[in-house]
Amino acid sequence: MNLTSIGNQNRLVAQAAEAVGGKGNIEATGHPITGQIEVAAPAPPYPDAVYHEVKLDGTLRPTGDGGVIFRTLSSWEFREQAKLDAYKHAAECRAADMENMRDEMKSRLADSEPELATKPFGFSIDETGLIKPVGLGCELTQREKNILSSLMNEDEAFRCAAQEYIKMLAGIVHRSLEGLGAKYARFFSPA
Repeated sequence: MNLTSIGNQNRLVAQAAEAVGGKGNIEATGHPITGQIEVAAPAPPYPDAVYHEVKLDGTLRPTGDGGVIFRTLSSWEFREQAKLDAYKHAAECRAADMENMRDEMKSRLADSEPELATKPFGFSIDETGLIKPVGLGCELTQREKNILSSLMNEDEAFRCAAQEYIKMLAGIVHRSLEGLGAKYARFFSPA
């Protein structure tokens, strides 16, 4: 946003900049003909402004006077969308890392519990970062759930990854269009 102020032509440029706020990146120029001072102060959005993803479907919408409207992102929206996309990608990478950790744990489990290692299982993570085993296509017994739960939650790397994953989701789920239905949020399960 640019703030343009037309001040007294007898003021100095520095005084005009100070009158507008005197902070940040302020450009002040004098009009070549009238001598009026114009001060432009680019202001970033307020720190409490939160970007929420918008849907750009790429369609043209006709107006009543025969024109068309095509929605584009402002420079601030574009930067925030790029950040949001990076956060989504990071959450997806963390989810893939946790799947790999589960597969490694499954291969280590083959030595001590071969029957359990052959069963297909996944996991879910609640708001506190607690990892819970989930049977995929089969029901896990309570004993199997206890074994898997203790293995997953006692693994330091797995537990830290789960807690980081929950923190990532907390920052992006409410701002994205997909919300909890997104692929990167597939392991989240409210308590």
